[in-house]
This record gives sequence, structure tokens and C-alpha cells, in this order.
Amino acid sequence: MSKSPMPLSIKENVSWGIIGNVLYSLTQSGILIVLARLDSPDSVGTFTLALAIVAPIYMFARMQLNLVYASDLKNDYIFNDYIAVRIVSSVLMLIILLSVLTFLDLNNRVLIVVIVIACSKFVEGLSDICYGVMQKNERIDKVGISKTLRGILTISFFSFLLYLFKSLEIATLGLVISGILTLLLYDFRNTIVYQSIRPRFIWKNIYKIIIIAIPLAFFQMLLSLNTNMPRYFIEYYYGGTILGYFGAISYIVIACVNPLSNAINQSTISRMSEYYRDHEFEKFKKVLKNILLVAFFIGVTGFVGSFFFGKIILSILFGNDYAEHVDVLLVMIVSVAFLIVNSTLGSTLTSMRFLKVQPFLGIIWLFKTIIFCYFLAPVYGMMGAAFSILISSFIQAILRIAIIKIIIKKSIISDQNL
Repeated sequence: MSKSPMPLSIKENVSWGIIGNVLYSLTQSGILIVLARLDSPDSVGTFTLALAIVAPIYMFARMQLNLVYASDLKNDYIFNDYIAVRIVSSVLMLIILLSVLTFLDLNNRVLIVVIVIACSKFVEGLSDICYGVMQKNERIDKVGISKTLRGILTISFFSFLLYLFKSLEIATLGLVISGILTLLLYDFRNTIVYQSIRPRFIWKNIYKIIIIAIPLAFFQMLLSLNTNMPRYFIEYYYGGTILGYFGAISYIVIACVNPLSNAINQSTISRMSEYYRDHEFEKFKKVLKNILLVAFFIGVTGFVGSFFFGKIILSILFGNDYAEHVDVLLVMIVSVAFLIVNSTLGSTLTSMRFLKVQPFLGIIWLFKTIIFCYFLAPVYGMMGAAFSILISSFIQAILRIAIIKIIIKKSIISDQNL
């Protein structure tokens, strides 16, 4: 391996993280825009439903291994162990997904799209564990470039295949092709500068890493179910076309949340892990407070922008039919600040290595979202589903902040008693 590049500063890492994640998120939103323009709301609904089916299982298999590896400051296990775990978990993801599909009453079109998306997630998972190496070495610029490259390739292949074959099923293959090219041409090549990418299948180590990460696996699955629950209710009560409208609008919100929260999390988790490990709680709280202020500013800015330009934006991106539902966008954009805060607070708990408590929190989140959706979605439709997301994300933020305060307070008291 060649000499490792020097780490970047937090400011540089955050900047690169935001750039990469924003550009990637824009290209992913571009897929829905292309689909809405070249196809129908029903196709948008099919694609949205397929993503909603795959996401919880993929998030379980993902187990946030990149964050677990990046926060493993004691180097209990080497990267070769982690990449072996990722391969094993991804294979299990495909097996579980195929088993689940046998119980779902889905048409052939949805089934094909689900399977192709699952294959793309398999490849994406390998890139994701490579990002853990970049995070640990504080080189988020490599992550940002990778996501940008994959995003550009994805929308290019997807658009070309959809235009050429007029088929959503074939167009979705673009996700697989772009993922493979990015992994082989960029991610692996950057990773081997720091670590060997040869998986090490020592089953004792794989088992121990899974035991460490399994709480996060369950939590991520529950979190994904929580996120997609409104979509399940919309599809069940109103069908694929209405889901297409709701899916496109809600994806804009996710397109705002994911790049920003990912950039913040990727750029700060190693530093926050060090502060907590070294009991530098004032520095830890200062970083967390700054993150919360950034999230609040983003939420306010997003709401103001959507209030004045939301209808125009929806009309330009998706068409006039989608612009008629700007009220749904306004409700959901309010939740952006809380969603960013929740993502950051979740990663904060990970950096503190409080992993076992998170599945229990996930059960609480999912249970309350189901209740809100059950009462609001059938009566108020898309608006009901949007309010379910808003209320749920607000409650999550309050509870997580309270838990982190309690943990830090107990640690301070423990230090004082020594």
C-alpha cells in the first residue's frame, strides 16, 4: 500500500460531505423527475413502492457497518473482517427479500423492479463499507466524489434506458450498472490505499462484529419501516397513482435531509467518538449544539423557500399535476429540521457506543407512526401521511435529546465519584 494521504479538517470534510451528498441526492431525485416526465404517476408509484419494500431489509443488512468501523478506535477488528460481514449480510438480504416476496401480492412489474433494486443495493453496500475507511481516515472528499460519480452514472444510464426501451424494469438496471462501475473504478482503488479489500472469513470475528452491530441493524430496519410506513398506507388505501404523487413529493424532502445529515454524520462521528471516549464532554456538547443549530437553520430556510416557490418547483420538476399538492410539501418540509436532528442524534448515540438501546427506540418510533398513519392517512390522504411524518419526527427528536442528556449526566457524575 502507498503512503496514506493526510486527513482533512472537520470544515473540509463537512464541505466535501455536503457537496457529494447533495449532488448524489439531486441525481436520485432526478430519477423520479425523469420517470415523471417520460412515464406516468403510476410508474413513479411502482418505483416508490419497490424502494419502500427493499429499504427496510437493506437497512438491516447494512447495519451501519461503516459507522461501526469508523468509530472502532481500538481497532478490535480489521477492515477485512468488516468487508466479510458486509458480503455475508448482503447475501442474507437477498435471501430474506426473496422469501418476503413470496408472501406479498405483487404484480410481475413490481416484483422485477424490486429484485433489480435489491441487486443494486448489494453493490451499494460494498461501496458503503469502503466509505467507512474514508470516514475513519477523515477523507470525506473521496466519499463525496464517489457518490457524485455514482449519481451521475445512475441518472445517465436510467434516463438512456428508459428513453430507449420505454420500460421501467429495464431502466432500473441502470442502478446496478452505475454501482458496479463506481465500485470497481473508484471505491476499491481508494480503499486499498489504506486497507486490503480482501475479505477475511473468520467466522468467529464475523459473529462478534454482527453481535456488536445487530442492535443497529434492527434499529435501521425499524427506522426504514418508520420512514416508509406512510407510503404503505397510501398505496393500500389509494393505489399506485396517488402513491406516485406522494412518493415524488416526499422524496424531495428526503433529498434535502439525507445529503445534509450524511455529510454532518460522516464528518463528525470520529471526532465525537474521541471526545466521548476521552470524557471531553464540553467539546462533545459544543459540536452537538452546533449541529442542532445548523439543522434548525436548514429547516427554516427550507420552509420559507417552499412557501414562496414550492408550487413552481413542483411544476417544473414533475408537472402541473404534482404542483396541485404543494400543501403536502409544506407540511413535510417542516419536518426536515427534525429529521436531520434525528439522524444526527442517532449517529451521536452510535459514536457514544450506546447501540443496544437503539432497537427499543426504533420499536417506539415505528409503533407511534403506525398509530398516526392509521388514524390520519385513511381520512386525510396524503396530508394525513405528511402530518404523521411531522409529528413522529418531532417526538423522536425530543426523546433522543433527553436520552443523550441523561447519558452524559451519568458519565459526569461517574467521573466526579472517581
